[in-house]
Amino acid sequence: MPAWIIRNPIYAGLSLNRFGALWDKLCGCRWGHVRVRSAYTRSSVSTCCNHGRGGRNALPSWTRTDCCRACRRSRPGPPRLLRAAVLLVTVLSRAAVQGQALRLQQSQADAASQMIVLGVQQGIDALPPSSGQLFTYEFDPKVDAYVVTNRLGPTVFRSPQVIGERVVDVRLAASYFTINGSFTPIDYEVDVGSPDMPQPLYTRFGMNARAEVTVLGAAMSYGFSSWLEAHINLPIVFVDASADAVYLVRSRDADVPPSQVDIGVWPSRSELDAVICTGQGTTCRLEQRIDSYTALGLQSVSDGTTVGLGRINAGAKALVYEDERLQLAVEPELVFPSPNESQLSGSDSFALGGRFVGAVSITQLVRFYADVGYEYDVDVEELSRLPWDAGVSASTDVFAFDVGFGGSKYQKAIEWTPDVAPIPYPNDPTQVLYEWVRLPDENNELGTNFVNFLFGIKVRLAEGWLVSGAVTVPLDDSGFRPVALGTVALERAFQ
Repeated sequence: MPAWIIRNPIYAGLSLNRFGALWDKLCGCRWGHVRVRSAYTRSSVSTCCNHGRGGRNALPSWTRTDCCRACRRSRPGPPRLLRAAVLLVTVLSRAAVQGQALRLQQSQADAASQMIVLGVQQGIDALPPSSGQLFTYEFDPKVDAYVVTNRLGPTVFRSPQVIGERVVDVRLAASYFTINGSFTPIDYEVDVGSPDMPQPLYTRFGMNARAEVTVLGAAMSYGFSSWLEAHINLPIVFVDASADAVYLVRSRDADVPPSQVDIGVWPSRSELDAVICTGQGTTCRLEQRIDSYTALGLQSVSDGTTVGLGRINAGAKALVYEDERLQLAVEPELVFPSPNESQLSGSDSFALGGRFVGAVSITQLVRFYADVGYEYDVDVEELSRLPWDAGVSASTDVFAFDVGFGGSKYQKAIEWTPDVAPIPYPNDPTQVLYEWVRLPDENNELGTNFVNFLFGIKVRLAEGWLVSGAVTVPLDDSGFRPVALGTVALERAFQ
C-alpha cells in the first residue's frame, strides 16, 4: 500500500463521501479541484492518465480534474484487495482522527444486561406456586359439604381448592438456580452510509453470560370463605452475574488493553473464517478475544452479588365449580414492578393475568391437576406469556409427591445482541458516525417456547407444619435458561 495514504494527515481524515477523490489520487490526479468539463476522447484520457502527475507534459489543472474522472471510469484501477485496504485504512483513520474508534458500543452492553434481567425473571416465573396448598378437601355426605382431609395438597401444581374460611397460611421459601449462556459470534457489517464505499467491512460479535440466583420468598394466604382466598408473595432476590463480550481484533492488537483495542474488521465476509486465528499454525489476520463489558469501558452488570426486591405478586382464588370428582377455579393475579431492576432483581414493569385451574380425582389418593392462563406485561413483551402446568399428585396424611410437566409460551423472543449498534460522534452523541448492523441471515433471538419437568414432595412435620421441596428441570435449550431450579419451603397454617 502506498505510504502516503497512511502518512498524509489530509487523507487520514478524509470523508468517505469523497472516497472518489482519494481514488483519483491513486490514478495520478490531483484532489480537490472543481469539475468544469466532462467530455474527452479516449486519447485525451490516455494523455491525462499518463501525464496527470505534472511535469513538462502536465495538463492544466481544470483539464486534469475532469480527465481524472474519466480516467477512473475508463482504465482498470489497482487490484480489488488494494482498494479494500485503502478503504479500510481510510475508515479507521477517519474514526481515529474524529476521536471515535471502531469499538463495542453501550447498546451492546445494554442488550447483555437486559437479557440477564429477563432471563432471571423468566427463571423466577418457573418456580412453584407460592399460595398455600396444605390439604385437600373431600365431599362428606354426612354433612352434605366439603370438609378438609388429612391428605396433603400438591407442591408444584396449583390447586383449585381454597385453604378454608379464616385460615391463614404462611410460607417461607428459598430457591436457587444458575444460568449459563454462551452465544456463538454472529456476523455484523460496518454501515457508514456512503455510496462511494465499494464494499462493507465485516466482523463478529458473541457473548458469554452467567447468573447465580437465590430467591427468598415470604408468602401469605388468607381464606375469606369456603370458596374465596387471597394471597401475596414478596421475593428478595440475590444475583451474582457477569457478561463477557466475544469479538475480533487484529492479531497485533491481541495484547492491547481492552479499553484501547479496536474491533478487527475484514473486507470480505466469505474470508472471515480463513483470516481468524485457529491455533493450528495457519496464517491469520484476526483473533477472537473475550473481555468483560466493564473492562471495555462500558456500563454493564458488575462483578459481585447484588440484592433487591423482586416483583411482588398479589392474587386471589375463587372456586367456581365442584362435585365429587371435579373442581374448577379461577386465579386473577397482579404483578408489581421491581424497584431494583438495576440490581437484576426483576423487571420494573407491571403485569396482570389469570389462570383457570382444575383438578380431577383419579383414585382416593391420586389426583390430576392442570392449569392454563395468560400473563400480560404492560411494558415488556418478552415477559408476556401463556403459562401451563399438568400432572398428578399422590398424597397421604404424612407424605405427598407430584410429577408432571409445565412451561410458558412467551410472546416475544429476547435479543441477546442488538440488530443495530450505532457509533455516535464523540462531540455530538445525537449524530451517528458508523453503525454495526447484524446481517439478515444471522439469528440474535432466544427461544420463546419453554417446557419443564416438574417434581415435588411434601412432608408433614407436626400439626399445622409442613416442609416441601421441588425441582424444575428445563427440557429445552432455547433460551437463557437454568440447568435446574430447586426450592425448599416451610409452611405453617393456623386459624
